[in-house]
Amino acid sequence: MTKRVAIQIIPAAPGWLMLRPITGADSDDNLPIGFVEKPIVAWRIETAQRENDDELIDSATPITTEGCSDIGEQLIERPDGHVVAPYEEIFDSRAEALESCREKEVAADKLRLGKAN
Repeated sequence: MTKRVAIQIIPAAPGWLMLRPITGADSDDNLPIGFVEKPIVAWRIETAQRENDDELIDSATPITTEGCSDIGEQLIERPDGHVVAPYEEIFDSRAEALESCREKEVAADKLRLGKAN
């Protein structure tokens, strides 16, 4: 169990974006065709501490113009153009990130079809 120690809100530097994969309206395959982007205006920095442990754990949650957002399937584009899939990997471009999203959707479809049979 963790105990919250502190929460801070700090402004985001210009150029940070939250990206959410979108699918085409006429698409039957449910594969992402692009991203909806939302500017990140601030970061919520939360510091917590595990019970019986001196180590502090920090996490940063992006805040967009729509409020504090759970990362979920969303990605973060840095001002340098790299795209970050939190806890997974960093892509050199949106195109690479989109291809990864498409590959994951294909793999998920195969898993769903395999379970259905």
